[in-house]
Amino acid sequence: MTPATQQMQALLDQVLHSDCTRQRNALSSIGYRAQLAGTTPIAFLRAYFYAEFQANPLASPTEPAAPVETSPVKCGSCGKTFATQTALNGHGEARCQARLQRQPR
Repeated sequence: MTPATQQMQALLDQVLHSDCTRQRNALSSIGYRAQLAGTTPIAFLRAYFYAEFQANPLASPTEPAAPVETSPVKCGSCGKTFATQTALNGHGEARCQARLQRQPR
């Protein structure tokens, strides 16, 4: 690892969790230093974050998430039950036979 690359890593480590202005200034500096090191800022950042991810992989859940159980929803007009509120909404006024029979034409 070249001294320029080490400086870029140290700079990025310092500002990674700081305010936007410091991050923006650091990225500008990294762009300049990357040119001096003979690489591109993107190549440096890709290598940096790849190494970070390999060192600290994201924790994966140990158990799969349990499916969310919903209780059936009942139409107040005709009494028909639906698995979800969305299905009941789709049933709505246009398809509910009890509502259609009550409405005068």
